[in-house]
Amino acid sequence: MRAGRELFAEQGYDGASVRAITSRAEANLGAITYHFGSKQALYHEVLRSMVVPLRDRVAEVASRDAPPLDRLDAVVEAYFRHFAAHGDLPRFLMERIAAG
Repeated sequence: MRAGRELFAEQGYDGASVRAITSRAEANLGAITYHFGSKQALYHEVLRSMVVPLRDRVAEVASRDAPPLDRLDAVVEAYFRHFAAHGDLPRFLMERIAAG
């Protein structure tokens, strides 16, 4: 999954071939189909693995019993910390937005 995440972030969905992903992962060409079913399913799993933890963290800090501005500050901090820990995510999301 890491190889897929890296290549999707670097080259976008269309630019990241199954062959390139499996080559970077040092895996058999059929590994994506075996483990994920398709390149698209791998892409969705990569996206899910990066976005779901962020969604959960934002929901947690936003639901705290605190003044609204403190909660907003905590949400913004959660985004920055998550993006810092997952450097590929901003590029990945921008590619996704650009692709429509």
